[in-house]
Amino acid sequence: MRVWRSFRDLARAEAWNEWHVAPRTVDVLLILPWAGAVVVGLSRLSPQWFRSITAEDSILEWFQVAGYLAGSVGALLVFRELRRRQLRMTPSLYLLLAFGLFFIAGEEVAWGQRILGLETPESLRKINRQQELTVHNISAIQTAFNWLQMTFGAYGSVGLLWLRSRRQVLGESLEVLTPPLFLVSFFLLPFAFRLFRFTVYRKSIWTLHEFAEWPEACLAVAVGIFTIMLWRRLRSDKGFPPAALTPVAAARAK
Repeated sequence: MRVWRSFRDLARAEAWNEWHVAPRTVDVLLILPWAGAVVVGLSRLSPQWFRSITAEDSILEWFQVAGYLAGSVGALLVFRELRRRQLRMTPSLYLLLAFGLFFIAGEEVAWGQRILGLETPESLRKINRQQELTVHNISAIQTAFNWLQMTFGAYGSVGLLWLRSRRQVLGESLEVLTPPLFLVSFFLLPFAFRLFRFTVYRKSIWTLHEFAEWPEACLAVAVGIFTIMLWRRLRSDKGFPPAALTPVAAARAK
């Protein structure tokens, strides 16, 4: 409990001082992913209810789509703000992220196939697990997507804590690349779930496959919140990111 309180206090202080987020909001964001996991898990007691919230085109899938689309828009806005400040590599990373998130959002809704009633070509139907107009449901590519989710989850949780602990050594240039501490639970849950599936229990069972929709939704929402809030912070705080990131400031420092 002492560790939890210390971390919560640290997240609260950072949220208020750097992101202008209220302490109560921080408490909700830290607990919500775990509380949601319990609710989704308990819903398995009613297969019909469990299926209704985890199936294709269900509420969890649309949370994912909304999160990834928000993240894509937010990443584009961040790209524009950082480019105005004449940074070198960082804007390109956010441009790549914007296109990547848009692609994932399109994959989640099968590029509108179910909405438009499009047929899946026979060649794709044979290799696609869900027989849809998607690539992430092809066995080998789906494994790569799962590893990507775990990597993002690790970066936003374990990696984030390590980066914060090394802030004095690495410098504040990483501020524009690391999410706030109050989102750590949204990244930690998908990381822990994918790590469990890759190392502890690798069997393919329906319950775990469907439950995965919740960790995926958490990750999507986290990315969306982070990019939008980062854009808001860039717009409101003219001293963020630190001037040392710019080529001009770097030249002056020499």
